Amino acid sequence: MASESLVAIVMATYNGERFLKDQIESILHQTYSNWVLYIGDDGSTDSTKAIIDQYTGKYVNIKETNCNELNIGAKRRFITLLESVKADYYMFSDQDDVWLDNKIELSLKKIKEEEAVCPKIPIVVHTDLIVVDERLNHIHESFWKRSKINPDILTSFNYLGVCNCATGCTMLFNNYAKEISLPMPDVAPMHDWWVTINSAKKGKLVSIATPTILYRQHFSNVVGARDISSMYFIKKIVHFISTIEGHKELFPFHRYIKYGSISKYYYYKILYTIKRNL
Repeated sequence: MASESLVAIVMATYNGERFLKDQIESILHQTYSNWVLYIGDDGSTDSTKAIIDQYTGKYVNIKETNCNELNIGAKRRFITLLESVKADYYMFSDQDDVWLDNKIELSLKKIKEEEAVCPKIPIVVHTDLIVVDERLNHIHESFWKRSKINPDILTSFNYLGVCNCATGCTMLFNNYAKEISLPMPDVAPMHDWWVTINSAKKGKLVSIATPTILYRQHFSNVVGARDISSMYFIKKIVHFISTIEGHKELFPFHRYIKYGSISKYYYYKILYTIKRNL
């Protein structure tokens, strides 16, 4: 395996004892095997640490990364892990999903195809997801369809400024994407959005319609799969003031990335809302 590309998988954990074993086992069953899983715990108070110790003691390619700071949150923990590892390609892993067996293989094949055409640029590959409940019963065959996400539209910096289409747990990206994404400012909404928008600005964002993950929905999800129906948009209009307040939280982020004016943001926000509902 020495000649194959090394993939670093970074996983942030926090009180994940219920589902953590399922996730790690799904990574162990990948058809592509030249990977190292780096786990950083954020100060769990349940048996998460014991589960991590069990796997790190058994597998040489599963490692726990010592964390000097605790309870810094998922966004910061993922980036801290990313900063501490070195490989050919990188992936984020949540603690509560299940990866389909060919997830790494499929994404790696795609990014290498893109790099052959566009070498030496940041590239992020991401995929669709199958939405499941906490017992892995299927809720929807496509997270993109359920959430009305159109990845074919959301490829440019302008559109990604209003909506991130790349779910972190599906992403695979190269060293160019990593380099332009570090360090991450506190104003970044999430680690995956930060890597995605930087890569789209200076490189390429590529989507794969084939789902590669069972995206588990449960009461403690940090980010979940919303069902974006017509009623969702009606509620947004009815609660206009709170909707605007929510948008304001992104403005420091937009200023930092030099996105442009507020009017530009709303232009692309409205334009994408129309396009995603056609």
